[in-house]
Amino acid sequence: MRHTIPLLTLAIVSFAPLASAQPKFPAVLGGHAILPAMTFVPAPADAPPELQISGRYATPSPMRVDVPESATGISALSDKTAPRPTGIKLPFKGQPVQGLSGIKNLKDGTYITLTDNGFGSKANSPDAMLMFHVVKPDWKTGAIERVSTTFLHDPDRKVPFRIVNENTPKRYLTGSDFDIESIQPIAGNLWFGDEFGPFLIKTDRSGKVSPAFEIQNHNQLLENYPGTIGVKNGYTTGARNTFIGAVTRGGRTLLITQMGATLTPSWQRQAALLDWAFANAGQLRPVGTLVAPGAAQPPELGGTPAPTTAGTPVPSATTNEPIPTATTSLPPVVAAEGIGPGGNPAPWLLASAGTAARNPITWLVVVVVGLVVVLGLRRWVRRAGPED
Repeated sequence: MRHTIPLLTLAIVSFAPLASAQPKFPAVLGGHAILPAMTFVPAPADAPPELQISGRYATPSPMRVDVPESATGISALSDKTAPRPTGIKLPFKGQPVQGLSGIKNLKDGTYITLTDNGFGSKANSPDAMLMFHVVKPDWKTGAIERVSTTFLHDPDRKVPFRIVNENTPKRYLTGSDFDIESIQPIAGNLWFGDEFGPFLIKTDRSGKVSPAFEIQNHNQLLENYPGTIGVKNGYTTGARNTFIGAVTRGGRTLLITQMGATLTPSWQRQAALLDWAFANAGQLRPVGTLVAPGAAQPPELGGTPAPTTAGTPVPSATTNEPIPTATTSLPPVVAAEGIGPGGNPAPWLLASAGTAARNPITWLVVVVVGLVVVLGLRRWVRRAGPED
């Protein structure tokens, strides 16, 4: 059985160091304000008592630590010298305000901002409460006033899964439930973007959830192919199902586009194409190189890319599927095949059919020819039939 491999286009872009001078963007810092790192707020009085202390699970010890300020904090994994003592003692009395991730100017001299999900992961953040703040910076003195703090809670059980404080009256949310990164006030409510689900969380101004929406991610390459840094799919009548993605591996970044798919593009085929591309990138001619803005003029259109010889197909290390086969001479940007499952036409035929479908004259000719054929057949049948 022959299988359709949708029209796959590979664009190899070289991210080489910029040889030209970097553009300058002069700016003047108008002022700054500082919120001290050691800024804490107490948990609400109706919260579980254990939330009055935070960071019990964020110490170097694999065990829970209950005594405040009894364990030495260490640097994050991103620190080149990690683990390195920070001089900060854990756990904390209260909830840390710092670690702000989202901010919105309220246009009245104040800003609404939120504290990130806690101490870096679900595992170490069950006692880190989710909250947002209204702050007022003083650009002259450099101080920041914390006007208010509001804690997210779910008393109406809108969150569709079990949370840390599941069986408590107020059901305060923690960093083991959501990783909120962004905040947007809309029509008297607040919307939070979460990275765990991902979810969109809607609350009123008191922080009560109503409701939480799960965001379905159909771009499975992002989760299954190491090094993927961005993806986007779409659909148009002419291009059918389409996909574009970017992957970085071994200091090389490749861009891949997929067009003309009769079915939703498969991440396994995209992964197979990327495996082939990284294996043969040294033989392919890049279609472009990123340069500094304004450093180069767009190239003139025209000309035919020099064909290159395809590498030997090998099984995909990611999917165990065969890499898309090609002819002995593979153009540097195109790989396509013929008839697909169920006799679906190849991408080039779909493109022709799509063009005809948009041309009324073509359809008129088809209809007229069809009528002529039908009438001719009827006359032939009458003549060949028995005489009275």
